Amino acid sequence: MSSPITADERAALRETVATLNAACEVGDPTRPLLDERTTLALLVQVATQVPRLLDALDTAEAERDEARAELAVARQHQREASLTIRSVEGLRKERDDALAESDQTLARQRECLRSREEQVRRLRAEVTRLHALVADLRAATSPAWDEDTVTEVVAGILRDSPSGYAADRCACGWVYTGLDGDLDQHVATHILAVVRRHLPVRPGRETIARAILARYSSFDPLSAYGIADAVLDLLPGESRATVQAEALREFADTRGVNVGDDDDEWWRGYRQAQRECLHDASARADRLENGAERG
Repeated sequence: MSSPITADERAALRETVATLNAACEVGDPTRPLLDERTTLALLVQVATQVPRLLDALDTAEAERDEARAELAVARQHQREASLTIRSVEGLRKERDDALAESDQTLARQRECLRSREEQVRRLRAEVTRLHALVADLRAATSPAWDEDTVTEVVAGILRDSPSGYAADRCACGWVYTGLDGDLDQHVATHILAVVRRHLPVRPGRETIARAILARYSSFDPLSAYGIADAVLDLLPGESRATVQAEALREFADTRGVNVGDDDDEWWRGYRQAQRECLHDASARADRLENGAERG
C-alpha cells in the first residue's frame, strides 16, 4: 500500500513544524507569532497536512495489523511445519527401527533355515545308513525267496505239524481238537509266522499250495488249497473269510451234522464234502476278484 503523504509534503510539514518551534522559542510566550498573516499561513499548512498525517497513521496501523496477522499465520505455519518435521522424524525413526527389526528377523530366519537344512542333511544320511544296514542284514540273514525256498519252508513247518487227522498234537504244544478246519487253521498260523518274518513279497495261493503238494505227494490238493486259503485269510487285505463263511453256513444247513454218529467213514465223507465246499468258495472268490461275478 502506498503512503498518503508524498516526500515533498513531508518536507513542507517538517519546515512548518520547525518554523512554529522557532516562533515559540521567542522570549515572551504571549507575543504574537511574527505577524497575523504568517501565523494564518502556518495554521493553514498545519490544517492541510494533519488529515494526511492522520490518514498515514491509519494506514500504518492497518499495515501493522496486517503484518501482525501475517506474522501470526507465518508462526502457525512454522509450528505446523515443526510438527510435520517432528512427525517425519518419528516416521523415519519407526522406519529405521522396522528395517532393523526386519534385518534381524531375516537373519534369524536364515539361521533357522541353515539349521533345518543341516538337520535334513543329517536325517538323510541316517536314512541312507539305515537302508544300507537293512540291506546288509537282509543279505546276511534272508535266503533268495523263490518257489523252491517257499516249498522248503512249508515242508519244514509240516514236518513239525500233525501229519493228517490221525495226529492229535503239534510240536508247538497245540492239541488237535477234531473240529472241522481246525488243523488247517493251525498249520496256516505257522506258515503265516514264517512268511511275515522272512518273505519279502506276498506269496500267492497257488505258490503256497504248490509248495505243499511238491513236498508231500500224498497230501490231497483240497487240503493244500485249504491251508493256502487259511494263510491268505490271516494276511491283511486278502481275506476270503466272508465267502467261505457263507459257504460253510450253506453246507451246514443242507448237510447237517450228526454229533452222535461214531462212524469214521461218515466223518471222512463229511470232511471231504466240507473241503470241496471250501474249494468251491475259493474259486468263487477268485471269480469275484476278477470281476466274473457280481453280488
